[in-house]
Amino acid sequence: MLLLLLAVLQEVPPTPPAAQPPAPAAIDAPKPQVAWRGGFEECLQLARSEQRPLLVLFHPEKDAAADASATKVWRDDKIVAKTAPFVCVLADGATHDEAEAPDGGKTCQRWGGTSCGAHQQAFVPAARELIDGATSVLPQLVLCTGEGRVLARRAFALSVAQLSDLLDDTLRMVGGPGGAGAADPAADAARVSRALEEVKRASSTRKAEALKPALELGSAAARDVLLEYARKGDDDATRAEVIAAIAATGDYLVLEPLLKLAKERQELIALAAIDALAKLRLPEALEELRKLLPRYTGNDQGRVLRALAACGPTDAAVRELLVKKAKGTDQNIRAHALIGMGALAPTPEVAALLEKAIFDRLTVARACAVYAAGKGRYEACREELGKQAAGETRVDLKELAQTALDHLDHVPDDAECCNLDSKLGNFIALGETRR
Repeated sequence: MLLLLLAVLQEVPPTPPAAQPPAPAAIDAPKPQVAWRGGFEECLQLARSEQRPLLVLFHPEKDAAADASATKVWRDDKIVAKTAPFVCVLADGATHDEAEAPDGGKTCQRWGGTSCGAHQQAFVPAARELIDGATSVLPQLVLCTGEGRVLARRAFALSVAQLSDLLDDTLRMVGGPGGAGAADPAADAARVSRALEEVKRASSTRKAEALKPALELGSAAARDVLLEYARKGDDDATRAEVIAAIAATGDYLVLEPLLKLAKERQELIALAAIDALAKLRLPEALEELRKLLPRYTGNDQGRVLRALAACGPTDAAVRELLVKKAKGTDQNIRAHALIGMGALAPTPEVAALLEKAIFDRLTVARACAVYAAGKGRYEACREELGKQAAGETRVDLKELAQTALDHLDHVPDDAECCNLDSKLGNFIALGETRR
Protein backbone atom coordinates (compact mmCIF):
# COMPACT_ATOMS: atom_id res chain seq x y z
CA MET A 1 0.00 0.00 0.00
CA LEU A 2 2.81 2.36 0.87
CA LEU A 3 4.55 1.63 -2.43
CA LEU A 4 1.29 2.25 -4.31
CA LEU A 5 0.77 5.59 -2.58
CA LEU A 6 4.30 6.69 -3.41
CA ALA A 7 3.76 5.80 -7.07
CA VAL A 8 0.59 7.88 -7.22
CA LEU A 9 2.27 10.84 -5.61
CA GLN A 10 5.11 10.65 -8.10
CA GLU A 11 2.61 10.88 -10.96
CA VAL A 12 0.97 14.06 -9.61
CA PRO A 13 2.54 17.10 -11.31
CA PRO A 14 4.01 19.68 -8.96
CA THR A 15 1.85 22.68 -8.17
CA PRO A 16 3.06 25.65 -10.26
CA PRO A 17 4.19 28.69 -8.31
CA ALA A 18 1.64 31.44 -7.90
CA ALA A 19 1.60 33.84 -10.84
CA GLN A 20 3.56 37.01 -10.11
CA PRO A 21 1.90 40.36 -10.92
CA PRO A 22 3.44 42.00 -13.97
CA ALA A 23 6.19 44.48 -13.27
CA PRO A 24 4.97 48.07 -13.55
CA ALA A 25 5.82 49.71 -16.86
CA ALA A 26 8.83 51.97 -16.70
CA ILE A 27 7.80 55.58 -16.47
CA ASP A 28 9.86 57.95 -18.59
CA ALA A 29 11.38 60.73 -16.59
CA PRO A 30 9.97 64.09 -17.67
CA LYS A 31 12.10 65.63 -20.38
CA PRO A 32 13.98 68.78 -19.41
CA GLN A 33 12.44 72.01 -20.51
CA VAL A 34 13.49 75.58 -21.08
CA ALA A 35 12.10 78.00 -18.50
CA TRP A 36 9.72 79.60 -20.99
CA ARG A 37 7.76 82.68 -20.04
CA GLY A 38 4.90 84.65 -21.56
CA GLY A 39 4.34 88.37 -21.18
CA PHE A 40 6.90 89.98 -23.45
CA GLU A 41 6.95 93.42 -21.80
CA GLU A 42 7.40 91.91 -18.34
CA CYS A 43 10.23 89.71 -19.59
CA LEU A 44 11.96 92.65 -21.25
CA GLN A 45 11.78 94.55 -17.97
CA LEU A 46 13.09 91.51 -16.05
CA ALA A 47 16.02 91.11 -18.43
CA ARG A 48 16.84 94.81 -18.04
CA SER A 49 16.61 94.85 -14.24
CA GLU A 50 18.64 91.65 -13.82
CA GLN A 51 21.06 92.51 -16.65
CA ARG A 52 20.37 89.22 -18.40
CA PRO A 53 20.10 88.61 -22.13
CA LEU A 54 16.65 87.96 -23.60
CA LEU A 55 15.89 84.93 -25.81
CA VAL A 56 12.73 85.17 -27.91
CA LEU A 57 11.57 82.26 -30.06
CA PHE A 58 8.91 83.01 -32.70
CA HIS A 59 7.32 79.70 -33.62
CA PRO A 60 4.85 78.90 -36.43
CA GLU A 61 1.44 77.55 -35.56
CA LYS A 62 1.71 74.55 -37.91
CA ASP A 63 5.01 73.28 -39.27
CA ALA A 64 6.27 69.69 -39.06
CA ALA A 65 9.99 70.57 -39.15
CA ALA A 66 9.59 73.25 -36.50
CA ASP A 67 7.51 70.88 -34.34
CA ALA A 68 10.38 68.39 -34.44
CA SER A 69 12.68 71.17 -33.27
CA ALA A 70 10.32 71.93 -30.40
CA THR A 71 10.34 68.36 -29.12
CA LYS A 72 14.01 67.56 -29.74
CA VAL A 73 16.29 70.58 -30.00
CA TRP A 74 14.61 72.71 -27.35
CA ARG A 75 14.25 69.72 -25.00
CA ASP A 76 17.91 68.72 -25.32
CA ASP A 77 19.75 68.62 -21.96
CA LYS A 78 22.57 70.81 -23.27
CA ILE A 79 20.24 73.44 -24.68
CA VAL A 80 18.09 73.57 -21.55
CA ALA A 81 21.23 74.13 -19.45
CA LYS A 82 22.62 76.81 -21.77
CA THR A 83 19.39 78.81 -21.79
CA ALA A 84 19.43 79.16 -18.00
CA PRO A 85 21.21 82.57 -18.01
CA PHE A 86 18.61 83.96 -20.46
CA VAL A 87 15.11 85.28 -19.90
CA CYS A 88 13.31 83.03 -22.38
CA VAL A 89 10.16 84.21 -24.11
CA LEU A 90 8.04 81.92 -26.27
CA ALA A 91 5.94 83.52 -29.01
CA ASP A 92 3.82 80.72 -30.45
CA GLY A 93 0.33 81.37 -31.80
CA ALA A 94 -0.88 77.77 -31.52
CA THR A 95 -2.93 76.00 -28.83
CA HIS A 96 -1.55 72.72 -27.45
CA ASP A 97 -2.61 70.28 -24.78
CA GLU A 98 -2.33 71.76 -21.29
CA ALA A 99 -1.86 70.37 -17.81
CA GLU A 100 -2.71 71.72 -14.36
CA ALA A 101 0.14 73.81 -12.96
CA PRO A 102 1.05 73.82 -9.22
CA ASP A 103 -0.28 77.38 -8.90
CA GLY A 104 -3.68 76.32 -10.24
CA GLY A 105 -3.08 77.66 -13.72
CA LYS A 106 -2.28 75.83 -16.94
CA THR A 107 1.02 74.66 -18.43
CA CYS A 108 1.54 74.04 -22.14
CA GLN A 109 2.40 70.37 -22.66
CA ARG A 110 4.37 71.04 -25.84
CA TRP A 111 6.74 73.60 -24.37
CA GLY A 112 6.32 73.61 -20.61
CA GLY A 113 6.97 76.62 -18.40
CA THR A 114 4.09 78.76 -19.61
CA SER A 115 0.47 78.48 -20.70
CA CYS A 116 -0.73 78.46 -24.29
CA GLY A 117 -2.59 81.71 -23.69
CA ALA A 118 0.62 83.38 -22.49
CA HIS A 119 2.78 82.26 -25.40
CA GLN A 120 0.04 83.28 -27.83
CA GLN A 121 -0.24 86.76 -26.33
CA ALA A 122 3.55 87.25 -26.47
CA PHE A 123 3.65 86.93 -30.26
CA VAL A 124 2.37 90.32 -31.45
CA PRO A 125 4.21 92.67 -29.02
CA ALA A 126 7.47 90.73 -29.40
CA ALA A 127 7.25 90.79 -33.21
CA ARG A 128 6.45 94.49 -33.21
CA GLU A 129 9.37 95.31 -30.91
CA LEU A 130 12.12 93.03 -32.23
CA ILE A 131 11.44 92.15 -35.85
CA ASP A 132 9.22 95.01 -36.98
CA GLY A 133 6.36 92.59 -37.45
CA ALA A 134 8.39 90.62 -40.03
CA THR A 135 7.06 87.09 -39.68
CA SER A 136 7.37 85.94 -43.29
CA VAL A 137 9.84 83.30 -42.11
CA LEU A 138 9.13 81.19 -39.04
CA PRO A 139 10.58 79.98 -36.79
CA GLN A 140 12.77 82.93 -35.92
CA LEU A 141 15.06 83.24 -32.93
CA VAL A 142 16.11 86.63 -31.54
CA LEU A 143 18.74 87.11 -28.84
CA CYS A 144 19.00 90.63 -27.45
CA THR A 145 19.85 92.75 -24.43
CA GLY A 146 17.29 93.99 -21.92
CA GLU A 147 17.38 97.32 -23.77
CA GLY A 148 16.22 95.57 -26.95
CA ARG A 149 19.56 95.70 -28.79
CA VAL A 150 19.61 92.64 -31.08
CA LEU A 151 22.72 90.50 -30.65
CA ALA A 152 21.75 87.67 -32.98
CA ARG A 153 18.80 86.76 -35.14
CA ARG A 154 18.28 83.52 -37.01
CA ALA A 155 15.62 82.16 -39.31
CA PHE A 156 14.45 78.57 -39.60
CA ALA A 157 15.05 75.71 -37.17
CA LEU A 158 18.58 75.29 -35.79
CA SER A 159 20.32 72.05 -34.87
CA VAL A 160 21.46 71.41 -31.29
CA ALA A 161 25.07 72.17 -32.28
CA GLN A 162 24.16 75.40 -34.09
CA LEU A 163 21.95 76.63 -31.27
CA SER A 164 24.52 75.70 -28.63
CA ASP A 165 27.25 77.69 -30.39
CA LEU A 166 24.94 80.65 -30.87
CA LEU A 167 24.01 80.74 -27.18
CA ASP A 168 27.67 80.53 -26.19
CA ASP A 169 28.62 83.34 -28.54
CA THR A 170 25.78 85.56 -27.29
CA LEU A 171 26.79 85.07 -23.68
CA ARG A 172 30.37 85.93 -24.58
CA MET A 173 29.17 89.18 -26.20
CA VAL A 174 27.31 90.27 -23.08
CA GLY A 175 29.91 88.90 -20.66
CA GLY A 176 27.33 86.71 -19.00
CA PRO A 177 27.75 83.39 -17.16
CA GLY A 178 28.23 80.32 -19.28
CA GLY A 179 29.93 82.09 -22.15
CA ALA A 180 33.35 80.74 -21.39
CA GLY A 181 32.89 77.93 -23.89
CA ALA A 182 32.34 80.31 -26.76
CA ALA A 183 34.85 80.51 -29.56
CA ASP A 184 37.72 82.97 -29.35
CA PRO A 185 36.97 85.95 -31.65
CA ALA A 186 40.57 86.39 -32.78
CA ALA A 187 40.91 82.69 -33.55
CA ASP A 188 37.64 82.70 -35.49
CA ALA A 189 38.71 85.73 -37.50
CA ALA A 190 42.00 84.07 -38.38
CA ARG A 191 40.26 80.84 -39.45
CA VAL A 192 37.88 82.76 -41.69
CA SER A 193 40.74 84.65 -43.30
CA ARG A 194 42.53 81.38 -44.05
CA ALA A 195 39.34 79.90 -45.50
CA LEU A 196 38.88 82.92 -47.77
CA GLU A 197 42.37 82.43 -49.18
CA GLU A 198 41.40 78.83 -49.99
CA VAL A 199 38.18 80.03 -51.64
CA LYS A 200 40.07 82.45 -53.86
CA ARG A 201 42.34 79.66 -55.09
CA ALA A 202 39.49 77.20 -55.64
CA SER A 203 37.79 76.68 -58.98
CA SER A 204 34.35 78.17 -59.52
CA THR A 205 32.67 74.82 -58.79
CA ARG A 206 34.66 74.31 -55.58
CA LYS A 207 34.32 77.73 -53.98
CA ALA A 208 31.19 76.91 -51.98
CA GLU A 209 32.80 73.79 -50.51
CA ALA A 210 35.97 75.70 -49.60
CA LEU A 211 33.89 78.31 -47.76
CA LYS A 212 32.12 75.82 -45.48
CA PRO A 213 34.69 75.83 -42.63
CA ALA A 214 34.23 79.59 -42.25
CA LEU A 215 30.44 79.36 -42.25
CA GLU A 216 30.33 76.53 -39.73
CA LEU A 217 31.89 78.76 -37.06
CA GLY A 218 28.68 80.76 -36.89
CA SER A 219 30.11 83.41 -34.55
CA ALA A 220 29.82 87.17 -34.68
CA ALA A 221 33.56 87.43 -35.34
CA ALA A 222 33.29 85.06 -38.30
CA ARG A 223 30.30 86.96 -39.66
CA ASP A 224 32.12 90.29 -39.41
CA VAL A 225 35.14 89.05 -41.37
CA LEU A 226 32.91 87.58 -44.08
CA LEU A 227 30.93 90.80 -44.38
CA GLU A 228 34.09 92.85 -44.61
CA TYR A 229 35.31 90.68 -47.46
CA ALA A 230 31.93 90.91 -49.18
CA ARG A 231 32.25 94.70 -49.07
CA LYS A 232 35.91 95.17 -49.93
CA GLY A 233 37.40 91.83 -51.00
CA ASP A 234 39.97 91.63 -53.79
CA ASP A 235 38.29 88.83 -55.79
CA ASP A 236 34.78 89.46 -57.10
CA ALA A 237 33.92 85.80 -57.67
CA THR A 238 34.78 85.04 -54.05
CA ARG A 239 32.85 88.10 -52.88
CA ALA A 240 29.76 86.83 -54.71
CA GLU A 241 30.19 83.37 -53.15
CA VAL A 242 30.50 84.90 -49.68
CA ILE A 243 27.37 86.99 -50.22
CA ALA A 244 25.37 83.92 -51.22
CA ALA A 245 26.69 81.94 -48.27
CA ILE A 246 26.02 84.47 -45.52
CA ALA A 247 22.39 84.74 -46.60
CA ALA A 248 21.99 80.96 -46.46
CA THR A 249 22.87 81.00 -42.75
CA GLY A 250 19.64 82.88 -42.03
CA ASP A 251 21.49 85.52 -39.99
CA TYR A 252 19.27 88.57 -40.27
CA LEU A 253 21.97 90.87 -38.96
CA VAL A 254 23.42 90.79 -42.49
CA LEU A 255 20.32 92.55 -43.86
CA GLU A 256 21.67 96.11 -43.86
CA PRO A 257 25.04 95.17 -45.44
CA LEU A 258 23.21 93.22 -48.15
CA LEU A 259 20.94 96.17 -48.92
CA LYS A 260 24.03 98.32 -49.44
CA LEU A 261 25.73 95.68 -51.60
CA ALA A 262 22.59 95.43 -53.75
CA LYS A 263 23.22 99.04 -54.85
CA GLU A 264 26.82 98.45 -56.00
CA ARG A 265 27.74 99.46 -59.54
CA GLN A 266 29.41 96.08 -60.10
CA GLU A 267 26.45 93.99 -61.28
CA LEU A 268 27.97 90.66 -60.28
CA ILE A 269 28.02 91.82 -56.66
CA ALA A 270 24.71 93.68 -56.78
CA LEU A 271 22.82 90.73 -58.24
CA ALA A 272 24.45 88.32 -55.78
CA ALA A 273 23.16 90.56 -52.97
CA ILE A 274 19.67 90.63 -54.54
CA ASP A 275 19.64 86.82 -54.68
CA ALA A 276 20.83 86.79 -51.05
CA LEU A 277 17.96 89.05 -50.00
CA ALA A 278 15.59 86.54 -51.61
CA LYS A 279 17.05 83.85 -49.34
CA LEU A 280 16.54 85.99 -46.23
CA ARG A 281 12.91 86.67 -47.21
CA LEU A 282 12.62 89.80 -45.07
CA PRO A 283 9.84 92.31 -45.82
CA GLU A 284 12.27 95.08 -44.80
CA ALA A 285 14.02 94.61 -48.17
CA LEU A 286 10.94 95.36 -50.28
CA GLU A 287 11.39 99.12 -50.61
CA GLU A 288 14.99 98.85 -51.82
CA LEU A 289 14.16 96.02 -54.23
CA ARG A 290 11.37 98.09 -55.79
CA LYS A 291 13.84 100.91 -56.40
CA LEU A 292 16.30 98.52 -58.05
CA LEU A 293 13.80 96.96 -60.46
CA PRO A 294 14.10 99.61 -63.25
CA ARG A 295 17.89 99.23 -63.27
CA TYR A 296 17.67 95.80 -64.89
CA THR A 297 16.18 94.15 -67.95
CA GLY A 298 15.56 90.55 -69.04
CA ASN A 299 16.74 87.75 -66.76
CA ASP A 300 18.38 90.17 -64.33
CA GLN A 301 15.11 92.03 -63.80
CA GLY A 302 13.57 88.60 -63.31
CA ARG A 303 15.91 87.96 -60.37
CA VAL A 304 14.70 91.17 -58.73
CA LEU A 305 11.09 90.10 -59.31
CA ARG A 306 11.74 86.76 -57.62
CA ALA A 307 13.39 88.51 -54.68
CA LEU A 308 10.35 90.77 -54.32
CA ALA A 309 8.07 87.73 -54.23
CA ALA A 310 10.24 85.98 -51.64
CA CYS A 311 10.35 89.05 -49.37
CA GLY A 312 6.68 90.00 -49.80
CA PRO A 313 4.63 86.81 -50.15
CA THR A 314 1.46 88.51 -48.90
CA ASP A 315 2.14 92.01 -50.27
CA ALA A 316 -0.70 93.02 -52.60
CA ALA A 317 1.49 95.38 -54.65
CA VAL A 318 4.06 92.63 -55.23
CA ARG A 319 1.34 90.21 -56.30
CA GLU A 320 -0.13 92.76 -58.70
CA LEU A 321 3.31 93.42 -60.22
CA LEU A 322 4.03 89.71 -60.79
CA VAL A 323 0.64 89.14 -62.37
CA LYS A 324 1.26 92.07 -64.72
CA LYS A 325 4.72 90.81 -65.69
CA ALA A 326 3.43 87.25 -66.14
CA LYS A 327 0.94 88.55 -68.70
CA GLY A 328 3.56 90.62 -70.55
CA THR A 329 5.32 89.99 -73.86
CA ASP A 330 8.93 89.76 -72.62
CA GLN A 331 9.24 85.99 -72.31
CA ASN A 332 12.34 86.07 -70.07
CA ILE A 333 10.69 88.36 -67.53
CA ARG A 334 7.42 86.47 -67.88
CA ALA A 335 9.15 83.21 -66.94
CA HIS A 336 10.69 84.70 -63.80
CA ALA A 337 7.36 86.26 -62.79
CA LEU A 338 5.73 82.83 -63.04
CA ILE A 339 8.50 81.31 -60.92
CA GLY A 340 8.05 84.07 -58.34
CA MET A 341 4.42 83.09 -57.90
CA GLY A 342 5.68 79.95 -56.20
CA ALA A 343 6.78 82.16 -53.29
CA LEU A 344 3.49 84.06 -52.99
CA ALA A 345 0.71 83.18 -50.63
CA PRO A 346 -1.86 81.43 -52.89
CA THR A 347 -4.80 83.52 -54.08
CA PRO A 348 -7.61 82.66 -56.53
CA GLU A 349 -6.27 85.20 -59.03
CA VAL A 350 -2.78 83.74 -59.12
CA ALA A 351 -4.09 80.17 -59.13
CA ALA A 352 -6.25 80.93 -62.17
CA LEU A 353 -3.27 82.42 -63.99
CA LEU A 354 -1.13 79.36 -63.25
CA GLU A 355 -3.87 76.93 -64.28
CA LYS A 356 -3.83 78.52 -67.72
CA ALA A 357 -0.04 78.90 -67.97
CA ILE A 358 0.52 75.20 -67.19
CA PHE A 359 -0.71 74.55 -70.74
CA ASP A 360 1.10 77.51 -72.36
CA ARG A 361 2.32 77.02 -75.93
CA LEU A 362 5.89 77.88 -74.83
CA THR A 363 7.81 75.10 -73.08
CA VAL A 364 9.67 77.37 -70.65
CA ALA A 365 6.45 79.11 -69.58
CA ARG A 366 4.79 75.73 -68.99
CA ALA A 367 7.76 74.59 -66.92
CA CYS A 368 7.80 77.75 -64.80
CA ALA A 369 4.05 77.58 -64.17
CA VAL A 370 4.27 73.89 -63.24
CA TYR A 371 7.12 74.65 -60.85
CA ALA A 372 5.26 77.56 -59.21
CA ALA A 373 2.06 75.57 -58.77
CA GLY A 374 3.95 72.83 -56.96
CA LYS A 375 6.36 75.05 -55.03
CA GLY A 376 3.57 77.30 -53.80
CA ARG A 377 1.31 74.33 -53.06
CA TYR A 378 -1.56 75.64 -55.18
CA GLU A 379 -4.18 72.99 -54.46
CA ALA A 380 -6.39 74.57 -57.12
CA CYS A 381 -3.85 73.46 -59.74
CA ARG A 382 -3.78 69.79 -58.73
CA GLU A 383 -5.92 68.65 -61.66
CA GLU A 384 -3.85 70.62 -64.20
CA LEU A 385 -0.59 69.24 -62.79
CA GLY A 386 -2.01 65.73 -63.03
CA LYS A 387 -2.91 66.24 -66.68
CA GLN A 388 0.57 67.52 -67.47
CA ALA A 389 2.22 64.68 -65.58
CA ALA A 390 0.15 62.21 -67.62
CA GLY A 391 0.11 63.84 -71.04
CA GLU A 392 3.24 66.01 -71.48
CA THR A 393 5.38 64.73 -74.36
CA ARG A 394 8.66 66.28 -73.27
CA VAL A 395 10.18 63.85 -70.78
CA ASP A 396 11.92 66.34 -68.44
CA LEU A 397 8.82 68.55 -68.26
CA LYS A 398 6.64 65.50 -67.63
CA GLU A 399 8.95 64.60 -64.73
CA LEU A 400 8.83 68.17 -63.40
CA ALA A 401 5.02 68.08 -63.46
CA GLN A 402 4.95 64.83 -61.51
CA THR A 403 7.43 66.21 -58.98
CA ALA A 404 5.36 69.38 -58.58
CA LEU A 405 2.24 67.26 -58.09
CA ASP A 406 4.01 65.20 -55.42
CA HIS A 407 5.27 68.38 -53.76
CA LEU A 408 1.70 69.44 -52.98
CA ASP A 409 1.68 66.74 -50.30
CA HIS A 410 5.19 67.21 -48.91
CA VAL A 411 6.07 68.77 -45.57
CA PRO A 412 6.04 72.58 -45.87
CA ASP A 413 9.42 74.32 -45.97
CA ASP A 414 11.29 71.08 -46.69
CA ALA A 415 13.29 72.45 -49.62
CA GLU A 416 15.17 69.19 -50.21
CA CYS A 417 12.18 66.86 -50.25
CA CYS A 418 12.03 66.30 -54.01
CA ASN A 419 14.68 68.41 -55.78
CA LEU A 420 12.01 70.56 -57.39
CA ASP A 421 14.38 73.53 -57.76
CA SER A 422 17.09 71.55 -59.51
CA LYS A 423 14.62 70.06 -62.00
CA LEU A 424 13.58 73.56 -63.05
CA GLY A 425 17.22 74.17 -63.99
CA ASN A 426 16.65 72.16 -67.17
CA PHE A 427 14.57 75.07 -68.47
CA ILE A 428 15.89 78.31 -66.98
CA ALA A 429 18.91 79.56 -65.00
CA LEU A 430 17.73 80.91 -61.67
CA GLY A 431 20.90 82.88 -60.99
CA GLU A 432 24.40 83.27 -62.39
CA THR A 433 27.30 84.52 -60.28
CA ARG A 434 30.18 83.80 -62.67
CA ARG A 435 30.08 86.75 -65.08
